[in-house]
Amino acid sequence: MLKDNGAEEFRGDNVGEPQIALDWLEQMDRVLKNLRVPDADRSELASQMFRKGAYDWWKRIDQDPHTPKPWTWDRFDRAFTKEYVPTRYREERRDEFVALKQEGMSLPELRQRFDYLSQYATSLVSTPEDRLNEFVKKLRPDLRPYAALITTTDFNAAYDLIVKTEKSLDDLQATKKKDRATKDPRPAASTGPSGKSFGFGGKRYEKGSSSAPTPKRSKSRPSPSVAASNSNRTRSHPQWVQCGRHHPGECWLAQGLCLGCGQPGHFRRHCPTNPSSEPVLPRAPDQPAASHPARSQQSTAANNQQRARPQQSGRAPAR
Repeated sequence: MLKDNGAEEFRGDNVGEPQIALDWLEQMDRVLKNLRVPDADRSELASQMFRKGAYDWWKRIDQDPHTPKPWTWDRFDRAFTKEYVPTRYREERRDEFVALKQEGMSLPELRQRFDYLSQYATSLVSTPEDRLNEFVKKLRPDLRPYAALITTTDFNAAYDLIVKTEKSLDDLQATKKKDRATKDPRPAASTGPSGKSFGFGGKRYEKGSSSAPTPKRSKSRPSPSVAASNSNRTRSHPQWVQCGRHHPGECWLAQGLCLGCGQPGHFRRHCPTNPSSEPVLPRAPDQPAASHPARSQQSTAANNQQRARPQQSGRAPAR
């Protein structure tokens, strides 16, 4: 009769797996309730499903004169649990119940785990109100304050309200997230229609921003053809040993003249009329003045001499 309604045999040989014993006890309790067996007969019927080591245990405890009689289902439950579910295992499950939190679990998953572990912490869930309070403590933080406002002590009714509240919170958070994404869209990592570009080091700059890096301009240099032309033009004149340069006419340095103005009595670095750092190169006698920017030594010396007379009057020439 019991097997036909789902009851199974219990051998008691899985001592290292206490959960097997608990599952058997729970299943047997369900079958006896479905068959509406009186409490006084339930222990006797359950013992008929014992085999081998489990039956030996039952005979020993049933014949023990210190065992309270008659048997009730509550006494049978406690004796069976004490034998096949070690104290250490029950304490570990109780600690697990105390530390239980929803975190990443859904509400159905949390309730399933809560119901399973609560059997090891019966003192914490002894009343419907205590049971509900313990469940609320294990909810996620944003849901917990709303669940604490529930007034009913019926666990199933309170659980339904908690499920509806969680859905409302999730919908609200999804709406806020969507609004933030609409108001502050993130541009793509390119210079597209968004008008934004990425500069050095991955920094983003607005178009026209003063903080945007400006590309450095290279200094202008003469083209190779121009440089070559100037070099060839200079080297067409003889090189003077005294100054080391190529230029037409007589060398001023060889004559002891200033390379700045062509006057005697001072050097270029002290030249009062032409303090340029670059020497003036004489022009070839046969070259037209309009085709060459440098003047001849004679014209340059004459002009500089006229400009220098008022300045040099009354003082000795510099050396």
